[in-house]
Amino acid sequence: MSGIPNQIPDYGDVRLKPRQNPEFAPGADFGTEEYFVWSRCDGTVSLHDIILMVGFGASRSIEILSKLRHLGAVLLPGEDSVPAAILTAEPSQAKPRKGRPSQPPSDLPPSNTSAVVTPATAAKAHGHAPVLDQPSEEERAALTLELPLDAATRVRILHFRRRLQAASLFELLEIETDADKRTIKRSYFRLSKEFHPDR
Repeated sequence: MSGIPNQIPDYGDVRLKPRQNPEFAPGADFGTEEYFVWSRCDGTVSLHDIILMVGFGASRSIEILSKLRHLGAVLLPGEDSVPAAILTAEPSQAKPRKGRPSQPPSDLPPSNTSAVVTPATAAKAHGHAPVLDQPSEEERAALTLELPLDAATRVRILHFRRRLQAASLFELLEIETDADKRTIKRSYFRLSKEFHPDR
């Protein structure tokens, strides 16, 4: 079991594929986690897969998705704007699963620290690129290399690399600790395709 419900508050069916709202401009309360989840909302990836992909655990991911929805940052298929009822309501607070922390274990510094974006892709995501807090010299070099990778992909790789030292195997595979063998295998192969050097 992945711990991901079939229905996501403020969205509906977990198979829906949200996309970024081109009218939305992030403000000061839009942190690194929000940017990272928002960068995955491209209209081709389902809510279920976004939750698995970002690696924050189901509860935290749903909480972030709810915040994005209430800020007007994401649209659902067929929407031209976020319904007013969503924008004026309070975001849903996902309940943490028993035995799981409400916040993801983080090896990243707070989001109010200095950050770097890839200059060549700063216009990505409607003028906003994802950020990597306090990058090392090696990470800065990786962000500026001439490669066919967008900013979101580069930051995803570097965030994942940071997690290699401290995260558990379940956290690295982006699954719950009670996952069955099939879920473990699927996650492994999904991640191996995402991070394979041939990409």
